[in-house]
Amino acid sequence: MIMRPEFRLADSEFKLFQALLVQESGLFVAADRQETLRSVLTERMEHHRLSTVGDYYHLLTADLRNGPEIKCFIELLTIGETYFFRSFPQFHALEQKVLAPIIHDRLRGPRTLTLWSAGCSTGEEPYSLAILLLETLPLPETWSISLLATDVNREAIRRAQLGVYSARSVHDIPEPWLKKYFTKQGDKYHLHDNVKRMVRFNYLNLAKDPFTQPGMRLVDALFCRNVMIYFPLDVTKRIIARFKDALIDGGYFFIGGAETLWQISDQFSQVEFANALLYRKELQPTGQDFEPFIELPPQASVAPVVISEPGTVKKHVIMTNPEAIQKAWGLANQGQYDEAISILKNVILSDNLSSEVHYLLGVLYEKKGQLTHAISALQRSLYVDPNLTISHFALAVIYQYQHLPNKACKAFENALKSLSHKSDEELVPLSETMTCGLLRAACSRNLESLKSVTRSF
Repeated sequence: MIMRPEFRLADSEFKLFQALLVQESGLFVAADRQETLRSVLTERMEHHRLSTVGDYYHLLTADLRNGPEIKCFIELLTIGETYFFRSFPQFHALEQKVLAPIIHDRLRGPRTLTLWSAGCSTGEEPYSLAILLLETLPLPETWSISLLATDVNREAIRRAQLGVYSARSVHDIPEPWLKKYFTKQGDKYHLHDNVKRMVRFNYLNLAKDPFTQPGMRLVDALFCRNVMIYFPLDVTKRIIARFKDALIDGGYFFIGGAETLWQISDQFSQVEFANALLYRKELQPTGQDFEPFIELPPQASVAPVVISEPGTVKKHVIMTNPEAIQKAWGLANQGQYDEAISILKNVILSDNLSSEVHYLLGVLYEKKGQLTHAISALQRSLYVDPNLTISHFALAVIYQYQHLPNKACKAFENALKSLSHKSDEELVPLSETMTCGLLRAACSRNLESLKSVTRSF
């Protein structure tokens, strides 16, 4: 039986779906969007030939493990309307306040630039950023540009990757740029491939997924406009804190004109520029200017090693104090790095052949901005286990930050070598979320960027 047009959504039913959406996606459907929710419910119930809201709710909750229906439901609720260069003063501020000093500072060093469009919808925002970079950067082909665009709506991402837009979407693009970067076919505007290739689109649920994708660290400018208005306050605060960690020290955060960080975060300073309000990540004290490249997982099992033959390393049954190590992980996840480091140092005094403990120590030193100590600890972890991929990757990221391209390249190459016999689906040891395929792609992309920048000098 197909739902009749006079279907109405009771308040109790609305709250049921409202709570489910917050739980599964962080999306908060306000009371004034009840008609939107009813419309989506109508469409999906007709599709499945269901007669009651309760039937569809049971279908959704039964579907949570595999996800196709809940994902479709969320996507239909998050289709946003946008257009190129929306809120143009913010793009002008990006050019003059953000890009201008970056260009000045990096022309004589590695020409790297990292931008992230979070909640990119159908691609107008990240493609606007790409066009602005092509028009602003001197010799843009000599720059290593990471322009990541993420969204929870897979259909929106698919449309973004096509790069085909209506006249309404392009109406604010300056005429010379429209002619330069688009080809009109009928009533549609097709974006040129050189712009499309600059943007990397990926699925991301801001409320649930870890920020571990390539391009989510040391971000120079992060756009998340008119997205967090759909989240409850506690979810918004959590996302903003993670955005802060993703930004480079002094990096800029762009939000919608009707949004504010007041009473949400005190980690940013307001910067007014030409009718645009930006947020800049506060500078950290000396020695605290390096952001972590990977989030600490909630726990880890640490397997120590013993030397079986000269020059070889073999893992065996755990001998290191597991309680102490678990306590160190717990303290680290609470931000109590000094206490965690103290525990790990004591563990190493009794057994200095645990590559994982040395790795964790390196991560903690990195989080404190003590990069010399971090490098030393990571190198010790690789002395014990030369195939510990995550340590090679950690070293590469630190060397890249220190503008040591040759060392960074070598470390990325070592990480790739350690992944050579692993499938893309396998999880990287000591990482709960990063797959070998994702890390392999990140290493390859960084290698390509580093080598192209090196060749340009």
